[in-house]
Amino acid sequence: MDATPHFVTSPYEIISNTRREKVTLGNREFWIEVPERADDLFSHPTIQEAHQVDEYMPYWPQIWPVARMLGKALLKEDWSKYPKKGDKLEALELGCGLGVSGIAALSCGLRVTFSDYDLAAIEFATRNARLNHLFDFKTLPLDWRF
Repeated sequence: MDATPHFVTSPYEIISNTRREKVTLGNREFWIEVPERADDLFSHPTIQEAHQVDEYMPYWPQIWPVARMLGKALLKEDWSKYPKKGDKLEALELGCGLGVSGIAALSCGLRVTFSDYDLAAIEFATRNARLNHLFDFKTLPLDWRF
């Protein structure tokens, strides 16, 4: 693979129909919007082409168990003991997917940057942050694979 970032946007005709899932992390609940037909992405020509280029797989529309675990850990942490650069602590969610971990961090008062190499994932993460009335975030298309 060359040293040029590659970005993908999952096809909207597959991911536009959504449902909301309640995600419980510890004693907190968050709403997460997920594509209903995410499994159909694997057979879509756009995704198959991206896979041919660099083995891209559209795993972002799933709520990963590790996202739940990290979210719970973030919610348990005492963030006041960490030194800040400026007015808030900042966090980068690398491979944000649906944004579950970043949303937990936002709810703790951290400023979060949602990043992914699938631009649709970043869109869903930001939509999910707003759905939970959390707005102190940035986005960054980022291809960490090269």
